[in-house]
Amino acid sequence: MVVVTAMDLGEDDRRRLIGGVERVIAKGAGEEFVHEVAAAVAGCLERRDA
Repeated sequence: MVVVTAMDLGEDDRRRLIGGVERVIAKGAGEEFVHEVAAAVAGCLERRDA
């Protein structure tokens, strides 16, 4: 699952998410953000297919 939010996540938000997500990616410059999300999804797919 990929969740995208415009909200800036605080420490409490990050702690709540860490237990249920693969990785938290901070929003950033457009193309860099897209590459980070693509890499995270690709990693999940590789592990699923292994």
